[in-house]
Amino acid sequence: LPAVLGHEGAGVVVETGGADTGLGPGDHVVLSFDSCGHCRSCLGAAPAYCDDFAALNLFGGRAENRARFTDAA
Repeated sequence: LPAVLGHEGAGVVVETGGADTGLGPGDHVVLSFDSCGHCRSCLGAAPAYCDDFAALNLFGGRAENRARFTDAA
């Protein structure tokens, strides 16, 4: 099944897409899991127990319904 395994990814921002995210080139970042932000666990400051944790993090799907990474170059 398509899945990204591992944890605790980290990196340095090279460039941003222009949106005001509070991040800029040179900022150090840590990659984490995704959560819905509105279920009881998320609202209770426990996003690791999000109702949608598996669907958002483990199945390798993309918002555009693509299952593989593509090279946009």
